[in-house]
Amino acid sequence: MKYSTMSKLSIDKVQHKDRLFRYLFGNPKYKQYALNLYNALNGTDYSDPDAIEFNTIEETLFIHLKNDASFLIYNQLNVLENQSSWNPNMPLRELFYVTDRFARNIRDHDRNALYKNKLYRIPLPKLFMFYNGRDHAPKEDYLYLSDAFLPTSLDPSDISVRVRIVDISPEGKDKDLLERCEPLKE
Repeated sequence: MKYSTMSKLSIDKVQHKDRLFRYLFGNPKYKQYALNLYNALNGTDYSDPDAIEFNTIEETLFIHLKNDASFLIYNQLNVLENQSSWNPNMPLRELFYVTDRFARNIRDHDRNALYKNKLYRIPLPKLFMFYNGRDHAPKEDYLYLSDAFLPTSLDPSDISVRVRIVDISPEGKDKDLLERCEPLKE
């Protein structure tokens, strides 16, 4: 179903799911939920929710850029998107989120960092799309930015972005993750 043909009730339901996901996993008030999700995704058992530093993008002038949740923990930048409709453009969107995050970090800490002869260290980006729609999706898979590139004789690309797809639809294809993360299951 295309977004433009969705009823107001359907749109409200999608926006409600989006706001709930952002509220639970992108809210400093609920750092423990974000930590629980991080542990479930990575097979870790960290216990200090204060290690999480939220940095969700609210909106920028570039292109109404806004993501659901983003946080730093142990030198890892986690970008989380919840989608109730299939979106093959997530690698491009999440590339924008990550580059915006890195640009803001440089701006806030050392505007000349990229022009120095010392390597500027950045957190490891981990990109996720949590899919809870009705269309078929694999239990877990990846979307790649390279799928969006126009055909050319040059191969391979000099840029690579991969987004991990996690199906959390009502059919519960990833029951293991849902069992490991109670807030996500609820």
